[in-house]
Amino acid sequence: MLSKRPKQLIAREALLQKILVLDSIQGVTLLGGEPLQQLSNVLWLLQQVKSAGLDTMVFTGYEWPEITKDEKAKILPVTDILISGRYVAARRNINLQWRGSSNQQVHFPTGQYDASLIKEGNYVEVHFEADGRMRILGFPDADIMAYENG
Repeated sequence: MLSKRPKQLIAREALLQKILVLDSIQGVTLLGGEPLQQLSNVLWLLQQVKSAGLDTMVFTGYEWPEITKDEKAKILPVTDILISGRYVAARRNINLQWRGSSNQQVHFPTGQYDASLIKEGNYVEVHFEADGRMRILGFPDADIMAYENG
């Protein structure tokens, strides 16, 4: 999931402008590295995005008590969906929505959404490219992989 391209720093104001000119998005999702290691910038961006009427989702390796006990809790009023907890390979579960391991938790800090949004299952996206190639995102089962290889 992580790009191997060289990294490019961007000012938070420039990033916000790139987001706000997109008219076909519902919101933004922030994920790792670890977003909360840049807490002041992440908080600023979440505040701006929410002010613009967009939804917000944050993935963090911090556990819920680690978030709520210190300044990281400042993101909660502007985070619609928060996935907390470190990925634990021994608890890997590909049938959880948004989470990779069963110890990770979904929270709905703003109340914009609730647990009824969660539809557990192994979701896979299949994209057919203009040149005929097929791109699969997610954790496909044997039937999809047989189609791709066959």
